[in-house]
Amino acid sequence: MKIPQQVIEAAQYEGCNSVKYLGKNGTLDVFGISEVDDNGRPVPVGLPTLVLWDGETVEFVCGEDALHYPIGENGIEIPQQVKEAAEGMGTVITYVHHLKGYDVYCVGTPRDENGDRPPTGLPMAVLFKDGKATPVVGVDAFKWL
Repeated sequence: MKIPQQVIEAAQYEGCNSVKYLGKNGTLDVFGISEVDDNGRPVPVGLPTLVLWDGETVEFVCGEDALHYPIGENGIEIPQQVKEAAEGMGTVITYVHHLKGYDVYCVGTPRDENGDRPPTGLPMAVLFKDGKATPVVGVDAFKWL
């Protein structure tokens, strides 16, 4: 997908020089934005920021909300190996980004009837590369998310 100029400008305004199309959420296109160094490696900046594009305007989703932002069926499909590796860790699996040759997925729990997420402790992630999924839990997950 060609990235709209307004999305590129929004990313630059936020200090980011990389934009990646992640998929659809209903009628919205979802983009992940980040900063990469001169060698093309992501610069650690904390939790992810997403840009939502409706064809006319942009909206930002940041922090923990971005970790669990639902991308619909027309977006990124979660590989079965990732689902199996995440079993027992949580039921909300969200693609975060591509880092060091791996597709990185965040694993969490769904919101309750009040819209709150139950506390889960340290972060949980699944790394996916060459058809193999590797769960990463605890402090080590911070390196990937």
